[in-house]
Amino acid sequence: MASVDGIKMSLGDAAFLVDECSQFSFADTKWTRDRVEAVQRMGGGMDTILRALRRSGVDEKRERRIRLAREHVFYHLAQVLDRLAAIIVGVGALNTPILKADWKIIGNEETWKKSQGREKSHWTQPAIGRDRQNWLRTSILKAVDAAGPADWLAWIDGTRNTNAHRAPKIQMHAVTKQTRTEPERLVYLFDRQPKWSMTEAIVGSQSLRLDAVWLLEDPLGLMRGALGATASVAEAVGNLLASLWADRRSDPQLLVQPAGQWPTVLEEPELSFAGFGHPVQITTKGGAFRVSPEQARRLRASGVFSPELWK
Repeated sequence: MASVDGIKMSLGDAAFLVDECSQFSFADTKWTRDRVEAVQRMGGGMDTILRALRRSGVDEKRERRIRLAREHVFYHLAQVLDRLAAIIVGVGALNTPILKADWKIIGNEETWKKSQGREKSHWTQPAIGRDRQNWLRTSILKAVDAAGPADWLAWIDGTRNTNAHRAPKIQMHAVTKQTRTEPERLVYLFDRQPKWSMTEAIVGSQSLRLDAVWLLEDPLGLMRGALGATASVAEAVGNLLASLWADRRSDPQLLVQPAGQWPTVLEEPELSFAGFGHPVQITTKGGAFRVSPEQARRLRASGVFSPELWK
């Protein structure tokens, strides 16, 4: 249930960041256009334009906000997929730790089969249950294919991973052509192959053409498309899981919930970290805190109030 709430939060955060990027980009386009036009009126050349576009103060902060929003959109979309994977593990009764679930469990066929139980294992799903699990995975992959163009999900994952773990690459900006409805503007171009380094992208494309290394799609349109495709998958998979859960409720023997989803309590080692600053003085005393009725119901269901747990 927490993962369901997390998916809604991640989609909302991604949508917020797309809007943030749109608003700041609009302001930045005006700032850029005004600077360029001022130089052109004075007869300045390209070197003068580049000097005029050097940033400081609020203009530098605005550019940073645009970059951070552009990057973090894909962090939150990847969050959606990993949190969705945790729900798939739970409802699909897969034998893999639920706290370590990520989308690779669904995308990798070998990993999926291992999570269904091995022949030499002491535990395995009944044949009808494995068939239902395979139906679930096949239906999920079809929903992914239907939600967007080829490799859209892998592109999102690659963009997130590269931004999070790899050295920054050349940030390519291009000037659009003026049309009847829109003047020329400066736009950021996303990498066509986000998992490749800059050198690999140039060599692998076997071309120095701009469109061979970068996507020429409008960045805001691309982010909105990625958000829509991810939301579509979340909705489709939610419907599939609701159907499977209803079947499991009507036939409890259809799938066996494996203990491997929660191999141990407190699996990670306890940390000794106590913070960097000083403790705040809070008004709440004792061992009580308030939560919503829904959260209280979940805590009771988890068994944390069981007397045996605290012996």
